[in-house]
Amino acid sequence: GEQGAAAVQAMGETLSSETPFESKVGVESILEGIGVDQFDRLLEHLEVMERRGLRFGHVAIWRQAFLGGAADHHTLVYEYRAGGRHLCLKIDWGREGLAFRDDPEDPSADGDIIERKWCRHSPAALRQQLVAVKSKTYVLTSWNCQHFSKYMFDVASETSKELTELSQPPPRPQQGEEEEEGFPALAPVP
Repeated sequence: GEQGAAAVQAMGETLSSETPFESKVGVESILEGIGVDQFDRLLEHLEVMERRGLRFGHVAIWRQAFLGGAADHHTLVYEYRAGGRHLCLKIDWGREGLAFRDDPEDPSADGDIIERKWCRHSPAALRQQLVAVKSKTYVLTSWNCQHFSKYMFDVASETSKELTELSQPPPRPQQGEEEEEGFPALAPVP
């Protein structure tokens, strides 16, 4: 009830103070969750991004310590350019579901990047990957913000790898081998 919420808020205020040894993350948001689930809103946002022809250039996992460094919260970040600006689509997974922000700010001034990769990822591809995990529920030990972020990071990398492999020219046959369709192989260039 109200007493429990007040106690959690008081603990959050204490733990998110500005002292050098304590995190600036609002612990109340982690202990109570991320707020109203924005999953469907994010799917709509990705549709708009796709219509605008935007593409993600990098995907990263940001880490921010909380509870005095006893635990880490992970945020998934997709970076892209639009209107000449560098923007970040930040996705958080918590007990109530998914939350996101899309703006030029990094996820956290006191956080750091644990993994970052180049990706050629469309908003439509990200949307499909999110739909594939929409039915999953938050489980602290097996599907929390860290599991979600790592899974989505890996899937983005696989999509980028497939696109890179598709863009590579096929290997040239060796001298004496025949190409497909019965055409002779090209002679090597001297």
